[in-house]
Amino acid sequence: MLYLECDPIRKAVENEDDLDDVPVAGHEEDVGAGEQTDAGEQMDAGKQRDGGEQRDTDAGEQRHGSEQRDTDGEEKDVADSEEEKEVDSDETDAEWFINFSCMLNEVEAEVETDGYHSEELNIPISSDDEDEDVEVYPQYSQSSGVGEQKLELGMEFGTLDEFKSALREYSILMGREFKWKKNDKQRARAKCKKAFCDWEIYCAKNEVRNSFQIKTFKHNHNCCREVNNKQANRQWVVSKLEGKLRMQPTLKCVEALEYFKQEFGVHIEVTKMWRAMKEAKQLVEGNERKQYAKVFDYAHELLRSNPGSTVKINTVPSPEGPPQFQRLYICLAGCKKGFVAGCRPFIGLDGCFLKSAFGGNLLSAVGLDGNNHIYVIAYAVVDIENKDNWKWFLTLLHEDLGDYIQNGWNFMSDMQKGLIPALQEVMPGAPHRFCVLHLWKNFTKQWKSKELKGIVWQCAKSTTVAEFEGHMAHLKTINCQAWEYLNKWPKQAWTKAHFSTIPKVDNICNNTCEVFNSRILQYRCKPIITMLEEIRSYIMRTMAARKVKLSGKPGPLCPVQYKRLEKEFHFANQWTPIWCGDNMGLRYEVHMWGNKVEVNLGEWTCTCGVWQLTGMPCRHAIATITHKGGKPEDMCHEWLSIEAYNKTYQHFIEPVQGPQYWAQTQYTHPVPPHKKVQRGRPKKNRRRSVDEDNVTGHKLKRKLAEFTCGRCGQTNHNIRSCKNIGVPVRPKKYVAPSTSNEDDHLLSQDEQALNEAEEAAAHVQQDPVEINLSQPHLSQDSDMEFMVPATIVPPIARNKLAITRAKKRKVADKDDAEN
Repeated sequence: MLYLECDPIRKAVENEDDLDDVPVAGHEEDVGAGEQTDAGEQMDAGKQRDGGEQRDTDAGEQRHGSEQRDTDGEEKDVADSEEEKEVDSDETDAEWFINFSCMLNEVEAEVETDGYHSEELNIPISSDDEDEDVEVYPQYSQSSGVGEQKLELGMEFGTLDEFKSALREYSILMGREFKWKKNDKQRARAKCKKAFCDWEIYCAKNEVRNSFQIKTFKHNHNCCREVNNKQANRQWVVSKLEGKLRMQPTLKCVEALEYFKQEFGVHIEVTKMWRAMKEAKQLVEGNERKQYAKVFDYAHELLRSNPGSTVKINTVPSPEGPPQFQRLYICLAGCKKGFVAGCRPFIGLDGCFLKSAFGGNLLSAVGLDGNNHIYVIAYAVVDIENKDNWKWFLTLLHEDLGDYIQNGWNFMSDMQKGLIPALQEVMPGAPHRFCVLHLWKNFTKQWKSKELKGIVWQCAKSTTVAEFEGHMAHLKTINCQAWEYLNKWPKQAWTKAHFSTIPKVDNICNNTCEVFNSRILQYRCKPIITMLEEIRSYIMRTMAARKVKLSGKPGPLCPVQYKRLEKEFHFANQWTPIWCGDNMGLRYEVHMWGNKVEVNLGEWTCTCGVWQLTGMPCRHAIATITHKGGKPEDMCHEWLSIEAYNKTYQHFIEPVQGPQYWAQTQYTHPVPPHKKVQRGRPKKNRRRSVDEDNVTGHKLKRKLAEFTCGRCGQTNHNIRSCKNIGVPVRPKKYVAPSTSNEDDHLLSQDEQALNEAEEAAAHVQQDPVEINLSQPHLSQDSDMEFMVPATIVPPIARNKLAITRAKKRKVADKDDAEN
């Protein structure tokens, strides 16, 4: 950088004519022994100043003597000297102005090149102070990055703590440890931890400059570098993680360990990193308990910045202390105005768990815009998901959006706890759809057949009553119990054939709320105010981005609706419309390979019901419209148009200030709700159902069959985890006894004879005789007859055939004895 030396007492030059009155800054003259002369100093009459040249006193005395000798031309010499002074002064001023202008041009050129005006006082030492013996030392800067600044001999610090912090950074980067030999308020001396190493540094206070300065520094190490460094304590790790987490909020512990290895070359223990991550997150996101005390201040800021919004907070009073937080409802003015202006009257309701230290649930109401994007209407934080909280949430939502009958609000939910009765009480008779995915999951818990699973979706996607009844009848022939299970649910809640046609939405799954829950997944584990601010910022960003996204799009329909219309165009080529002959020319009969449907262009209806349900012409209507020379996009509902989309996003969310600028309210600060801490590590991942595909990589996971316990015979556990301690252990080849005679006809003749023989022998009590089955005894009459005692102990043998033969011998001997 180029600096312009100047005296702060001197004034700036505004006009070229005033240069005679302005002295030169930083100009020096040596007179005699080198003394400095000021611009305003009066000179003796016998001395003249000639354009800044040095004149010694001998020349002045000589000139004075010559003037005395030449008394006759005294007046002439005086006149000549005065004339020379004026000429020299003019030349000096002109030269100074040229130099000053050149310096200004150089400074301006450098500023234009750099493009940056520094506000730091980096002014070099003035020329007036050059005669003083001023020493310049390197200054320590805390704002320097990692490895940008090194310790030097003579470096100055503002405080001794700055020196200690800089020394810690230096030792970690160098990979060496040190120990303090002297450490007090005035000085600090450190040496390398290795006894044979000569490295040493000493910092003490400089009373003259009022700073702390490095006065001894032996920077060479004789020892080798080490990865583990005790100087990298938890406080230092937290200070580095704080800035990293602000730039990368989703930083994981494994990634943090790798970051410290690459950036600082130091190894941090996992337990230390976990504690440091927890503390750094509190610094970045805020303390979870303390943030509950600021909910009223946050609500006041939302109402101040977004007029017309609705923010409600409920607390539970406590006679012994401050009130306890219960629930909070937020509906921003921009969200509710945009929904009423251009969105379809379809609202998805859902709740999700909060994964912070104090838990809770987040209730949300989400709609759809003209381009099928999710549109967040309102959200609330409650302590638990039950009927009372849902009723409170729906009551406030009804007040914000208006009468549900006049606006035709339709709702969809996952049948949460207490939601169905709460909706019936707040808005009785309002159409309420159920998410078919959750209904199907409950169905598959009882019936695992793939055929039955497919029929459930066929019934839900049926757009006509006849089609729906046909699938239900087919289900009844396959499994009557499955048919009874589906038939008990209201048909208008889960099948398209009975849906309300007012909202122009054919969704059978509550995907709107599920998408919103997935978007805020990373925010749900943060403290309450941080989470609410992240959600508000997400809504504000998405609304602003979507406002610009389709600002210049041509055409009456939104891009997503155009794609759906193109798919129907592909199937419309297979249908042939035939005019029925009405006077208006609006009714047609559309054919395809024996199938017939009726299309009424005047009422925008079709037999298939898709046009009435979605507000977009179906394939039959498209064939009819194109037959008449019309455009199908001109016969779509206005809620699917670009105009409705723009009306939705003409409203926006006002910006909100930071916590340091919030007004302090007079409400009593509430405390967080009580949470029952469960055993084990807190679970943050969603519990996947059994039917979900857990496909990762290129190989499916092995699914084990149902196994039983070897002790008690129960399923889903083994003998190691069995809790039935008193039950004796069963043999390995144990077969459970049959409780009925239904399977007796499946036994072989040998087994039946064996069972009868055992029942007959049970009544005869004789002493058991052990025999060798490998060498049976032969009778005297025939070599083919075996003689076996009437009663034997059942042999312990692995060969089933040998056991069967032995029992046959017993039966044969019994018959011989009777004869």
